[in-house]
Amino acid sequence: MPEATSDHNGLLNVLGISSRELESLLKFVDVRLCAEGCDNTLRHAEHWAEANDVGWPRLSDGLAESGAYCDCEIVANLASFFDAA
Repeated sequence: MPEATSDHNGLLNVLGISSRELESLLKFVDVRLCAEGCDNTLRHAEHWAEANDVGWPRLSDGLAESGAYCDCEIVANLASFFDAA
């Protein structure tokens, strides 16, 4: 198994979401950031989680574990995992 795929699957496991959900999260957060900017919170990600019935505690913990402590860091730090898959 290529390392990028292993890393991608590990990230999905930590976040508790599927690859399709990760893609949706990244697109949603990116669009919101373009419209409103980053306020150093995860409010756009939390809104996405609520709208998609994804457990916020696990997702927020996973984002922090992955180095994404605010919405702009989600795009900056996690987009490469999605692109590598």
